[in-house]
Amino acid sequence: MRLRIFIANCFLTLICIACFPHNRNPYLEKADQFSRSGLYREAIENYRKAIEIDPKSEESHKHIGIALVKVGSYKKAIDHFKKE
Repeated sequence: MRLRIFIANCFLTLICIACFPHNRNPYLEKADQFSRSGLYREAIENYRKAIEIDPKSEESHKHIGIALVKVGSYKKAIDHFKKE
C-alpha cells in the first residue's frame, strides 16, 4: 500500500513539474507529498529545506507547523505559526 502511495506521489510530482515548472519550491512540493502520505517526519525535513530557501514563505511555516503538531512538537509548531 505504501509503495502505491509513493508511486502515485511520484507521478503527481512529475505532472506538477511539467505543468507548473517554476511555481513552487521543490522541497515544499515533496514535503506536501510526505505529509499527505502520513510521513510527517520526512515532511518536516523537507519543509525545513524549503524554509532555508525561502525563510519568509508563510505557506512553508504553516505546513511545517501542522506537521509538527502531528508528531507532538507543539512548541516548535507555535513558533512556525507565529511566522506565517
